[in-house]
Amino acid sequence: MAATRTVRVLVIGLLAVLAACADSDPAPVVWQVDAFKLPAESPAGSFRIQDKSIVHVPEDLSTLSEGERPMVATMAGQGIQGSAYWRYWLPEEEGRGFYKLKVTVFDSEDAAAAAWDRRYPPEALDGTQPLEVGQSGFLLPGRIAGFRLQRLMTEIEAGGQAGALESFVDHYAAFAREQAARR
Repeated sequence: MAATRTVRVLVIGLLAVLAACADSDPAPVVWQVDAFKLPAESPAGSFRIQDKSIVHVPEDLSTLSEGERPMVATMAGQGIQGSAYWRYWLPEEEGRGFYKLKVTVFDSEDAAAAAWDRRYPPEALDGTQPLEVGQSGFLLPGRIAGFRLQRLMTEIEAGGQAGALESFVDHYAAFAREQAARR
């Protein structure tokens, strides 16, 4: 009799724990912004890359210096997990042009969508072409492109005499899709 009561108590306790776990929201999966850096050697070709800025938002902001905290706290408040800015040079365009790639990773698709809408309201995209990547995208041929893919927001700008923006965007979009599918 005592053994049956013990088993019932254990089963009821286990069911309570399982119910509590089912009701809790799962923690968002952290996408590291570094994972979205197109490697120097890729199917798109060989690149020279310069890291301009890479910021990760840690779970504990107290680990940051006093100078870093306000900026990173603002990013965290906007749902940003990380942000990076890289410059890419194609060998055939070295010395003439480059591509500025800015990538922002958000903690949710809703945060990414809200940031996209603030950055690119419909009237700002007048005169651009739609870019069929992810949930939103645009292309201003030869100058700038941007897209939102799930929790990732990307902007690619041609600088100097860069002449292969559309090709670079196609290659980067394929890479970003592949990386997002792995997360």
